[in-house]
Amino acid sequence: MKNFIIAALAALALAGCAANGKDLDLNLVPVTLEPDNFCQVSKKVRWSVDDTPETIDQARRHNAKVDRLCGKPKPVA
Repeated sequence: MKNFIIAALAALALAGCAANGKDLDLNLVPVTLEPDNFCQVSKKVRWSVDDTPETIDQARRHNAKVDRLCGKPKPVA
């Protein structure tokens, strides 16, 4: 009985993956991300010393991308 329940739940979970975009009428529009658009919507990410090294690395990489595409901010005097 336990195996049947597991199999039934797996079948139900996978059934949602059976549809493809062609079956759904979503009217999707392709989006391109250009530096101009990126700079309008992107913000630098802050991190804390309590964050994991991986999180800090991801934030630093994102911030470097913002600097590269949008220009580094001028230092405040």
